[in-house]
Amino acid sequence: FQTRFLPFSSGWQAAYLNNGEVYVGRIRATSHDVIKLSDSYLLNIVKSEESKTSSGKFSIVGGTGNNVSLIKWGFYQPLKSKGELFISRQNVLFWEKLDGDSEVVKQLEQQK
Repeated sequence: FQTRFLPFSSGWQAAYLNNGEVYVGRIRATSHDVIKLSDSYLLNIVKSEESKTSSGKFSIVGGTGNNVSLIKWGFYQPLKSKGELFISRQNVLFWEKLDGDSEVVKQLEQQK
């Protein structure tokens, strides 16, 4: 697993997959074929009446009446992973660095 230099690896990023899923975490390494995402959360948009928070999951109220729900990866899975994902680059449309003052990043930092 040869890695490439990532000048933004200290912050939070969002990885957008071609199946519509969005993962938020810290990109720690990339190769030609794989992106390693640690401290990862699955981002889910839910209607406000469906939103309930519990341990490992929290919601952020959006301006459209929807909530952005972030679910800690590995928390609900039977295998209880460490929250690291190795995502095939074939499945990634793009990724972006999240701004430090975004609501998602603020909530993530408060959870730590």
